[in-house]
Amino acid sequence: MKLTFARVRDGMPEPSFAHDGDAGLDLYCAEDVFIPKNTFTMIPTGVAVAIPKGYYGMLVPRSSTFKKYGFIFPNSVGIIDSGYRGELFGTAYRLDADPQIPKEKYVEHYTLKKGTKFAQLIIHKIPKVELEEKKSYELSETKRGKGGFGSTGN
Repeated sequence: MKLTFARVRDGMPEPSFAHDGDAGLDLYCAEDVFIPKNTFTMIPTGVAVAIPKGYYGMLVPRSSTFKKYGFIFPNSVGIIDSGYRGELFGTAYRLDADPQIPKEKYVEHYTLKKGTKFAQLIIHKIPKVELEEKKSYELSETKRGKGGFGSTGN
């Protein structure tokens, strides 16, 4: 599969796999972004992609993003449909405190510097889904059944 991309901001590195066989393409912060604590902040990547029809992209934080920078992606995963051609953005939420960082080194506000790897783009194939409506009592039985949040244990 070929993934076409465009740099929509000057000087941005292309999305890249850090190692052969990696699942996600590393994406970089396109400008210095000030991230105050307890605030949602959009982080531009400086790139747009043309995901082929039949596929979608997942924008996820790098595994080290929380530990290094103390912010999370509040929606966990951003879904990029094949028809979208705009710049990719991550949505960061800076935590009030970060248990991974010693208190004497924690800063309340953080600036993510231009060129910092902060997210990954993972491309997935969309399965062909056919819907078939049934009454709820006609659905197949499972061990979990109708149990909701927390029903599978701790």
